[in-house]
Amino acid sequence: MIEAFVLIQTEIGKAPQVAKEARDIPGVSRAVVVTGPYDVLALIEASDMHTLGKLAITGLQVEGVVRTVTCSMVNL
Repeated sequence: MIEAFVLIQTEIGKAPQVAKEARDIPGVSRAVVVTGPYDVLALIEASDMHTLGKLAITGLQVEGVVRTVTCSMVNL
C-alpha cells in the first residue's frame, strides 16, 4: 500500500465541509481540520503510484479547495 499526506488550503470557512466530503472519497483514510498555513490534512492510500497520483490530482478537488500539496511517504 502506498500512502501520502495531502495538505489542503480551502476557501475561508470551508475547511469543515471539505474535510467531511474528503472522508467520503474512496482512498481517503482520514481527513481532519488543522491549524496553520493549511486547513485540512488528508491521508490517502492506494495500491500503486498511478492510482495514488490520480486520487491526489483529481479525487480531492471538491468544492472549496483552493490548493493542495501532496507529500508521498517513503520507507528508508
